[in-house]
Amino acid sequence: MSFQVYQAQGLRIFAGDTATCAGYTGNAGEISVNTETKAVYVHDGLTAGGTPLTTAEQAELLGMTLGQLANVELDSPSDGQVLVYDEAAEVWKNEIVSGAGGGAVDLDGLNDVELANPADNQVLSYNASTSKWENVNLDNISSGFSATGGTETVITDGNGQNWRVHTFLSSGTFEVLSGSTDVEYLVVAGGGGGGGWVGGGGGAGGYRSSVAGETSGGGNSAESSMSLLQGSYTVTVGAGGSGALISSGNSTVTNATKGGDSVFSVITSNGGGTGSSWTSQNATSGGSGGGGGSDQQYSGGSGTSGQGYAGGTGTGSPNWCGAGGGGASQAGQNSSNSNGGTAGDGGNGVQSSISGTATYYAGGGGGGVNSPGSGSTAGSGGLGGGATGTNKDQAATTSNSGTANTGGGGGGDGEGGPAYPTNGGNGGSGIVIIRYQI
Repeated sequence: MSFQVYQAQGLRIFAGDTATCAGYTGNAGEISVNTETKAVYVHDGLTAGGTPLTTAEQAELLGMTLGQLANVELDSPSDGQVLVYDEAAEVWKNEIVSGAGGGAVDLDGLNDVELANPADNQVLSYNASTSKWENVNLDNISSGFSATGGTETVITDGNGQNWRVHTFLSSGTFEVLSGSTDVEYLVVAGGGGGGGWVGGGGGAGGYRSSVAGETSGGGNSAESSMSLLQGSYTVTVGAGGSGALISSGNSTVTNATKGGDSVFSVITSNGGGTGSSWTSQNATSGGSGGGGGSDQQYSGGSGTSGQGYAGGTGTGSPNWCGAGGGGASQAGQNSSNSNGGTAGDGGNGVQSSISGTATYYAGGGGGGVNSPGSGSTAGSGGLGGGATGTNKDQAATTSNSGTANTGGGGGGDGEGGPAYPTNGGNGGSGIVIIRYQI
């Protein structure tokens, strides 16, 4: 076995292979180097083999820089370069990497990094669904929370808090891949179909929300957030209900249908109620109730507590006006025989910023009007996708439908009489939105 002693300006360094170094007991303060492993040891005069220094201690002792490391090969480093491992040469080299943020001088300039208002103590976490490194709160890293489903976006609210948002425009699954966390949700059902032959407006789909600082439907406070663990959670987006179809001469009558329920896990919002149709259908209850009609079916349908309001009351002779469907924040308006006949407006919905954009959802549909006098007015749709009703001067096949993915109610049709076909508007489909802090 070889063993060498180096001495320069009073400093003695012993070097040898592993076996030799292990058996060497150096004087206090002496240093030895293992020529096989490159490890450095400091001796105390008593311990065989000495005490190994950490890599950082070795670098400090020797005054080393990055380029002096054995497996790093630097060639005139410049701004924006990164270290890339060369497997063939078994060294790290400084390069500009094309197509991967090459030339970037900060994290946000890298193609696989997406930063949203970084805050104190946040960390970078890799999101496999977006193939991006993102800044998140350390709590979410500790919980290891990861989820997929719907259309994913990252937003920052007015308080500077970052959220990941999952938006479902159609039914699917919210899949928690790992960890646990509390989520906020908005669940809006499909709007109800509007009535035909001087029909009432369709009721808005039920509205349930747990967004802090906002309200749920029917004047209720926001619900509690939901704690989720790893697993699959069903998401159902309710379809809009169909408007009533009444053929000429009443030979064929197809009643309006309620909107479909929307579901997220254990949270269900009820579909909107139907608007009333002349002689054939009363207004029905739902998340929000449908508007009443103009031939004895005057009463509006009731809403569901915590989801929406009732539809308005219709009027008969002499001006024949349908009432508005209920909305998430307001009852449908009653119709009136004044001013030549005024159909009821749909009730307004609720505004939410869960998606990062303030948006109204779940407005009721307006009622139809069949007044023989001038100045008659069809009911307007409520804020949140509610459709406007029609009047008898419009084409018999005209109808206005609620806006898709708002849960708005369909408009009531104003055409009437045995000689005329009539059709109410369809309700708008619902929506489910889920978000959590990152």
